[in-house]
Amino acid sequence: MGKRQTGQEKDRPLLEWRESRKVKRQDELRLGDQTVATLRWGGWGSTFAEGRARAGSWTFERPRLLSKEVQVHVAGAKGSPIAVFIPGWTEEGTLSWADGRTMRWQSRDFWRTDWALVDAEGRTAARFEDTSGFLERRTIAHTYKTGLSEADRAMLLILGRYLMVLQAQDTAAVVAAIG
Repeated sequence: MGKRQTGQEKDRPLLEWRESRKVKRQDELRLGDQTVATLRWGGWGSTFAEGRARAGSWTFERPRLLSKEVQVHVAGAKGSPIAVFIPGWTEEGTLSWADGRTMRWQSRDFWRTDWALVDAEGRTAARFEDTSGFLERRTIAHTYKTGLSEADRAMLLILGRYLMVLQAQDTAAVVAAIG
């Protein structure tokens, strides 16, 4: 299941995103038998989702029709987003935090199944390996010590899953339009 863990990843427990078997339109980040975060999607075709973890809750959404930009808000808060993701033409892009920090969302392999959020110093903050099967989307998630708060790390783990699901949906829509 997924790639072999190496180096600093070996001693960490395995985090895996899976579609919930009990709740429709919800993904769960599992650590063994325990759910440590959830991502609940809005209605069919919606890009709105709410992520929850022990460290906080956030909403994720593409705010405009045909826009690929993603806004991240603290759940229940009004006003400006705490972060905005702006993709480039290759699905890679930049996450800009309201406080001025930035991170890159970048593919780590040719097949675009291995993604990472990398800080301005080039350190990987979170990594996501697509291990999906035929009927189920799955992602192995890794976090790294980069000086981020627990809440920021949790939000990045949820955002990475959100971005990977949107990319899969976008790709499926293009294939359907062509075919």
